[in-house]
Amino acid sequence: MCLPPSMTSNPYALYSIVLLVQALLEREVRRAMTARDLTSLPLSPEDRDCLAPSAHGIVQVFAGLQHHRLRRQATLIQTFSPELTPLPRQILDLLGISPREFTDAALSEPTHLSSDIILGKCGQ
Repeated sequence: MCLPPSMTSNPYALYSIVLLVQALLEREVRRAMTARDLTSLPLSPEDRDCLAPSAHGIVQVFAGLQHHRLRRQATLIQTFSPELTPLPRQILDLLGISPREFTDAALSEPTHLSSDIILGKCGQ
């Protein structure tokens, strides 16, 4: 998502966009739950049922997922995709996103190498 500088320099405008995205995420999940006759999701602590999932609870389900690339200098040796448990799969399904689309998005080239594990000496 590209935002004009006037939006990113104004913290109130940026905060408004964040609130809008959170509201849309909550609405989509709750509408899909209603359409599928789901009354709750186990998003509360200790996997207790949550009747009205919040954006925070939804995003927390994906918080521990990581994607890594193992490289020897500039050569990609192996990729490690995230393992999706049933709950993240269910949320992706509610949002209309296939697990494959989700993991393939993680396979796209990063804009930085912080998620890469590089074998060999640094700087070579």
